[in-house]
Amino acid sequence: MSRLRHFVFGFRSLLRRRQIEDEMDEELRFCMEMETEANVRRGMRHDEARRAARLKIGGKEQIKEACRDEWGITVLESLLGDLRYGLRSLFRTPGFTLVAVLTLALGIGANAAMFSVVKAVLLDPLPYPDAGKLVHLISKGKHWRMGLSLPNFEDIRSHQTRFEDLACFVGYTEVNLTGGRLPLRARASRVMPGFFDVVGVSPLIGRSFRDGDARSAKERAVLLSYDTWKGVFGGDVDIVGRKIDIDDEEHVVYGVMPIGFDFPGGKDVWIYWDVEAEEWAKQRDAYELSVVARVSSSVTLGQAQTELDLIWQRLAKEHSENADVPGLELVPEFEASMGKARIPLMVLMGAVVLVLLVVSVNLAGLLLNRGVSRQRELMLRSALGASRFRMIRQLMTETLLLCLPGCALGLVVAHWGILLLAYLFPADSFIYLYLGGVPRLDEAGFDPFVLGFALAVMTAAMFVAGFYPACSLSNPNLQDGLQDGSWTATTSKSGIWIRNVLTVSQVALSLLLLVGAALLFKSYLHLVHVDLGFETENRLTAQTVLSQKRYPTDEAKVHFFRETVDRLQAVPGALHVATTSNLFFSNWGFGTSPLIVEGRPADDEQQAPGAQWFSVSPNFFEVLGVTLLKGRSFAPDHSAPSEPLMIIDRTLEALLFPEGGALGQRISLFEEWRTIVGVVDGIRTNGPLRKAQPKVYVPYYQYPTDQITWVLKTAVPPESLAGILRDELAAVDPRQPVYRIETLDNYFLFSVSKNRLSSLLMSGFGLSALAIACLGLYGVLAFRVTQRTHEIGIRSALGANRREIFGMFVLRGMRLVVIGLVIGNLAALGLTRVLSSLLFGVGSLDAATFITAGGVFLLVGLFACSLPALRAARLDPSSALRCE
Repeated sequence: MSRLRHFVFGFRSLLRRRQIEDEMDEELRFCMEMETEANVRRGMRHDEARRAARLKIGGKEQIKEACRDEWGITVLESLLGDLRYGLRSLFRTPGFTLVAVLTLALGIGANAAMFSVVKAVLLDPLPYPDAGKLVHLISKGKHWRMGLSLPNFEDIRSHQTRFEDLACFVGYTEVNLTGGRLPLRARASRVMPGFFDVVGVSPLIGRSFRDGDARSAKERAVLLSYDTWKGVFGGDVDIVGRKIDIDDEEHVVYGVMPIGFDFPGGKDVWIYWDVEAEEWAKQRDAYELSVVARVSSSVTLGQAQTELDLIWQRLAKEHSENADVPGLELVPEFEASMGKARIPLMVLMGAVVLVLLVVSVNLAGLLLNRGVSRQRELMLRSALGASRFRMIRQLMTETLLLCLPGCALGLVVAHWGILLLAYLFPADSFIYLYLGGVPRLDEAGFDPFVLGFALAVMTAAMFVAGFYPACSLSNPNLQDGLQDGSWTATTSKSGIWIRNVLTVSQVALSLLLLVGAALLFKSYLHLVHVDLGFETENRLTAQTVLSQKRYPTDEAKVHFFRETVDRLQAVPGALHVATTSNLFFSNWGFGTSPLIVEGRPADDEQQAPGAQWFSVSPNFFEVLGVTLLKGRSFAPDHSAPSEPLMIIDRTLEALLFPEGGALGQRISLFEEWRTIVGVVDGIRTNGPLRKAQPKVYVPYYQYPTDQITWVLKTAVPPESLAGILRDELAAVDPRQPVYRIETLDNYFLFSVSKNRLSSLLMSGFGLSALAIACLGLYGVLAFRVTQRTHEIGIRSALGANRREIFGMFVLRGMRLVVIGLVIGNLAALGLTRVLSSLLFGVGSLDAATFITAGGVFLLVGLFACSLPALRAARLDPSSALRCE
């Protein structure tokens, strides 16, 4: 009986549906006849009038689909009907659909890509257990930060109750590692026993260090990173217990750390460190230790900081050496490693949110314009009994059908964007690691969180862009719309006002992005055009550090130097070869003690506090293109027995000899008096972001160093000689690692990589927003022209010329642009202050940048306004008067 009742009910529903469709067919034929007669009265031929009526009234299926669930059809079938009708509706307007999907793809893709970067860098937890409890202890002064001394460390460790444990280490050092496939210049950290227990990570193979390891075995201990184990030792499973050489001293491998572990940042090996064996270990004012601690699970960082402050107050009273240190600070590991990337990434994330807002506002305007042209359809739906909710659902379904392909295409855009960032900022490049970049950028990618974020962005865009147009268009005025047979689509004053507001909002938001992009781009231009004082084009560099055991004397180092220079000078394509003791664009260098000028007291106010010193080859200045201002350069035959010489830069000359006369003066350096034979221009060896520091140059023959940086000036692309350079240096001594083989141009680019990333992305966002805003402006004016075609015909018939019509529409469009520019500039005055920390050589309120950005927007906006205005001016009056 139940099945019979269902069958009867279904059969009755089918008969009722057929009856309704027949009634709708009759209503449709009546409307078609009325519209055809109206067109004939306007002067059309009967076939043209019939065709125009069919286009205006729409097909039978439109009305059927509008009323389907008004008569008991299932909800699922009704939703499927909405989807089918929405698809047909969008396919009938392919231009609108394509523009909407592409703009949505841009907004969603940019947000998904930027979120994947922010998630990888700032949101994903560090690869340590309970990483939020891992902190660094830092001695803080008014203008400096340092570590701790060993006595202070031991006192704090014995008196604290808020930490599980503390450990000390040396954050960064470099060593020569041999015993594997190839010699390696390894990034190392010297750590005390218990260090890995504090961090909370155990070795993948073997074990970590314990107290007394180095003493009991009478040998040094080392742990390898996973990448070093795989790359240098081929993943040897019997690596534990194997002996390797580090700086020509025998070490025993105790284990291999898990994949991805590199604390405290980019390490290849960890060496057992007997802190108490250091000469300065008992000095309380030797702040040489880096300290890491783990806060107890039941204790907050604030409580731990309070206890630390109390302990330090007592230590400062008990020991006068601590009087100059105001206190200690706890810095979370996340902030220490990722803190510098937070502001740039959050600025960029805010920029893509603004891009999405511009896209959503633009889509809302497009939907409103499209909805006005569909007023006859919506009026007919309402007249036939469709509820407002039913119409809102249909319109939101169409918006969803736009957002789904926009989201799918946006994920493709995001994938390409992430690949582009990985290509421009390769995380596996040693130069990127050495100079520093955006940390963990290589971990950006797609996962369920990024996909969920993209869907959330799509949903937000759908409601921002579609809800108001759906609510506005779902309540048509039937009395005004159906009182005559013309079914003319009109726009109310409130509708025009809303469209203008949307257009002004797009312009203001886009200008805000454009100003930010212009500021960052101008800052980047300042950076790349900073005069470094030396040339970087066609210069190839490499570095090696000589073993002190293999090259114990100055004569041995000079012999290696001469043999290597001779071999490199014979390389085809190499014009000149020079050397220096310091690597360019690094954040460190060799410094001197306070310089003493002969004949002056040591406490003279004109004494310079110190300078960076370089041990260079005689032709260093010529190969690097450093300008010699006074005197002469070093002669090739200056060897160790000759008179000690030096060259200073003009920054040091200004400090020591403000009135000139530096040549011939003698300065005490390396416990001997050296004569100044030349003065050169200042160079920014630390990169464009840092000012040129005072520098002293001495001949390599007189002061040979273990660390040597080779510089080749080439007649061919320098990258082509990288392999030959490595082979030639290895031929002299295969046990000496050769590393950091790179061009000076690449060093320079990577030294400003963070600025380049911000400038590149912000410029892309700003230009995209500019294009979308002008597209929205064009759409508003084009719609206005369509709506006022009849008025244009009347104006033309009454004598208005094309120039007047053109000017009328251009002025109306430019009025919106100017209002948007004013609002955008006012917003930019406040919001661009957050960019001040990212700028170089330009202020956040740079007037030229604001004027330039506004001028670009005016020109592009004028072009966007001119196209529909030109179309309006070219309308034929007779054709315009026949249109409604």
